[in-house]
Amino acid sequence: MQDKKKKVYLLILGCLFIILCLGGVLFFLNKKEFVSPKTIFTTALKRVYEKGKTELEDINQGKFGGVITLKTDLKSDQEDLQKVLEIINALDLQIDSKMNTNEEKMQMDLKSSFKEKALLDLNMQIQNTQAYLSLGSLFDKTLSVPVTNNDLFTIDKKVKDYSVVLEKVMTAFEKSLKDEYFSQAEETRTIANKEETVKKSILTITEENLKEILQVLSTELNNEEFISSFANLSNLDKNEIKTDLEKMATTEEFSLENSITIQLYTYKLQNEFAGLEIQADQAKISLFKTDDSTYSYALEDEEIDYTGSIFYQEQGDLLKVSITLNDIENISGTIHFTFQKAKDIVFDTIDTQSAVSIESLSESDQYTILENIQKQEGILELIQAFQNFNSLTF
Repeated sequence: MQDKKKKVYLLILGCLFIILCLGGVLFFLNKKEFVSPKTIFTTALKRVYEKGKTELEDINQGKFGGVITLKTDLKSDQEDLQKVLEIINALDLQIDSKMNTNEEKMQMDLKSSFKEKALLDLNMQIQNTQAYLSLGSLFDKTLSVPVTNNDLFTIDKKVKDYSVVLEKVMTAFEKSLKDEYFSQAEETRTIANKEETVKKSILTITEENLKEILQVLSTELNNEEFISSFANLSNLDKNEIKTDLEKMATTEEFSLENSITIQLYTYKLQNEFAGLEIQADQAKISLFKTDDSTYSYALEDEEIDYTGSIFYQEQGDLLKVSITLNDIENISGTIHFTFQKAKDIVFDTIDTQSAVSIESLSESDQYTILENIQKQEGILELIQAFQNFNSLTF
């Protein structure tokens, strides 16, 4: 019972945390007018909701997908770790996924290489309760695998519940905020190699106003529409959710010894996004704009001090993200990620009639697969790299 209660609280607070973090960025990307600190936060909430609503509407169409690529360029001054990172850096990964929930079909194509040599190419397609797997050059027959849990295709059926929860949490939190929770200040920061005067809009959450916020959340979220949708998404009992919401305003689980501050930084005149900083006790998370597409980040507490940068750029349906690490756990370098959203969802045609059940594979078939694996240049190179690593460490 206690674990379930905590799950309710954590899910709600998690929603609020994400809304605040993303909201600052979404609100200030193109905003050009003067706004008060509270208006900054509340408008950010609305923009997050609209952004989330748009994404949910795309899912609700039942057809979505895209191509993901992943590449790393990492290094370390520790010899053993550097050898592992060299192996990881030599890997290239591409995943092309698509889904049609109306037809209960999903397809995923995996292409990988090591040192630009073919490693493993797989094609998997799920139709209703059956999965079909093609191993490319490793095996000339399609394998069939039963799927015991096809909840994968119910995501669009929960879109309404996601929308309800997102809207209700946003509206309730917005209603809980009072002008006296906010303050403003100014400071100078370097943006795009230029000194800029920025405005800090600060939300301070204390022990006292946390209780006030929780009381409003408790009242505003305690309705049949929210509870039903939340129960559908979390698989929790509606009566337990209702009871926990009623207890939320009086619980001691969220008492604060020290206040939490959330600071949104904007250009003084244009009110464009300049940064976000959240601090609780000794822990601090910050994200600051350094140029049009790049942000510096930091995660600090008594034991860690992680820093780096994030490159984020959207070009139509193409998203590019690069995360740079500055000596985090003895690792430095960059992780590159791209996502190309699919415009059309078209599935490959596969011969399901001649598919072979994976459970009925003969020893001869298994031997053929293993033999072909040993012929893959990329796999041989990867095995050799691990053997070289082991010879150095043992």
